[in-house]
Amino acid sequence: MKRSTLLISLALLVLVLASLLQGAVLAAQDPIPEPKAPVPALPDDIASRVEPGLLKRVLGAAPGEEHRFIVELKDQANLTLLRGQVAGPDQVVGLLQANAARGQAGVLSFLATESATGRVSNVRSFWIFNGLVVTSSAETLLALAGRPDVAMIREDRWRRWVDA
Repeated sequence: MKRSTLLISLALLVLVLASLLQGAVLAAQDPIPEPKAPVPALPDDIASRVEPGLLKRVLGAAPGEEHRFIVELKDQANLTLLRGQVAGPDQVVGLLQANAARGQAGVLSFLATESATGRVSNVRSFWIFNGLVVTSSAETLLALAGRPDVAMIREDRWRRWVDA
């Protein structure tokens, strides 16, 4: 009887030690994360206009860090206006360029002001899709996202693969 009690006690001790050891191993593998700085709350209309991966990177970036992104404007050229016409390439290009000139005027004016304060370092305009590529601060990016004429802001994934 004494021997069976000793074996049962020994078995329970092994189980308790095994569970403690397993808990210690799991705790070592999954450390408690460091508390992060609070993420500022953004209005839904701004957050929904910035690509989620870009928004996460921008909100976690160091102050003063620049970001390169594509701004797609809401007012896209309506090429169906040319349907039924004998439209040559010059007419299509003319319609796209006129639409971009009209639609980008307010954004380009805003970006010129931001550039004068040092928050924008590069702007490139595109008429083929009525948008811009911008390199700027996070504050400028979020201000652009809040504009009613901006449809979407996406990360610019352009990379030079071959040195010319």
